[in-house]
Amino acid sequence: MAAFGRHWRLGWLAALLIAGPAGAADFTVRGLTFSDREGGFNLLGVSGSGTRQDPFVILEEVGQAGDAILTIEGWRSGYPRGSGEEGGLSFNIRKVVINATDKRWTSYEMELREQLDLPSGYLDGLSFGQPMREDRPGSSDLLPQVLVRDEPLDAMVFSGGEVMPDERVTFDFVITDMTPTDRFYLVQRLRLDVVEAPAERPKRTQRPH
Repeated sequence: MAAFGRHWRLGWLAALLIAGPAGAADFTVRGLTFSDREGGFNLLGVSGSGTRQDPFVILEEVGQAGDAILTIEGWRSGYPRGSGEEGGLSFNIRKVVINATDKRWTSYEMELREQLDLPSGYLDGLSFGQPMREDRPGSSDLLPQVLVRDEPLDAMVFSGGEVMPDERVTFDFVITDMTPTDRFYLVQRLRLDVVEAPAERPKRTQRPH
């Protein structure tokens, strides 16, 4: 994690040059296309290949509350067979999210959906590594507590810390689809801490005895 932090600038410069032009909303890497076209955030770059040793690293900036929807396309038609994990049925993601709001974040939720207007059901095969059981990855540097929900929707909630304005928070997880679809969505929701810090109380003066 530390090495990643020290070298992220050079790595992301190379990734942006390879994956797409500056300011692009779509990045195609290893046959998968990642897009911010549904809104709610800015997608800044994508690199990697989807394995545990070389996960897809997604750099993005979130500047508002509400749904931030990442569209991922091409798993069935473009992603090479045998890529990622489990013969191509799973791939690993490291998401680096910049807090572009003026509030601190206390939790961050991610939900998988095959249809944008419907939660992911048990029979669609899409999940955060559910077939991997106890080996399924799920961690964050600044929000280390992870709650995984498999029913009635596929979601992960990261909490137990804080992300201050302009800070970067990293999430590591795996996505599995036993019957890969060509388009699915990662819906992201953040919780803003809107309570202001209490003002410092004036010091009491000591009365002379």
